[in-house]
Amino acid sequence: MDDQRKLVRKGTIYFLMRTQ
Repeated sequence: MDDQRKLVRKGTIYFLMRTQ
């Protein structure tokens, strides 16, 4: 469960960085 949550957080950061 923790792994999935960490993956979601990493995906959000990646998406934010890509948008910038």
